[in-house]
Amino acid sequence: MLPPEMPFGKFRGQKLTDIPSSYLAWLIRECRGLDDELRAEVLAVLRKRGVDASGPECRAAVSWEPLVKTWYARLSLQFHPDRGGNHQAMVAINAARELLVALLRQAG
Repeated sequence: MLPPEMPFGKFRGQKLTDIPSSYLAWLIRECRGLDDELRAEVLAVLRKRGVDASGPECRAAVSWEPLVKTWYARLSLQFHPDRGGNHQAMVAINAARELLVALLRQAG
């Protein structure tokens, strides 16, 4: 039997056994509404690796920078004034990005 694949997210389509433990631990701790079967499979992979999903070694290992860049790029393309958006929307998106980056730097 083949290992299950991640059905969503940045590791979509990859085998659970190939995904970093830090991401799997974050998934268990932070994602609400996970399918019970997927949750059980992720926990099994973590146990096999000897990783505690709530352990401190997993908390700081997830990098938020790529997620923020992806979010910002998607919204910028959608709301940029040169692409049919408006100036106020871009001002709000830029302010939100700056605030998010500052908060993540403080937390990390």
